[in-house]
Amino acid sequence: MENMTPLSADLTKPDYSFDIVRGLESLVRVDKSIGIDPATTKTALFSEGQWGKLTDTGAVVPATATASANTFPIFAGNASGRSDVHATGMVTLLMGGRFIYKTTQYDTSVAAASYVSGAPLTVKAVVGFDRVPTLAAGADVVLARVVTPPTAAGVMEIEVVRP
Repeated sequence: MENMTPLSADLTKPDYSFDIVRGLESLVRVDKSIGIDPATTKTALFSEGQWGKLTDTGAVVPATATASANTFPIFAGNASGRSDVHATGMVTLLMGGRFIYKTTQYDTSVAAASYVSGAPLTVKAVVGFDRVPTLAAGADVVLARVVTPPTAAGVMEIEVVRP
């Protein structure tokens, strides 16, 4: 009998943490070093589908209270079991190309009814949500837009308009 490792994920249910549905062929992926999370003073942790802010030194850190144009979606993060990310100590950012993805990772402290089609999204530090899209307000940098509002299952479709 062969040694078998049990699966930790339920493969019968779709994972909508970061499901790219359109625009995959135009994406530009870039590996970047992981910076220090100022909230914990430890290496920042990112999952696929979250967003990271690129600092002047080239490290990726969580968003701050001010939305920044240098904020990009994470394609491969260090909070997962991906051996390639752990081996390199880097995360993979999607730094170019417009695309649409389905996700359950957005600011759920905002009423779902507020996420209407076409609503502008940004990424900035909101209590507990410094790595996911939230509604843009005022002079916030618009990084994405809502394509399809959240469903009853909590899945929203987002178009990345910037980077």
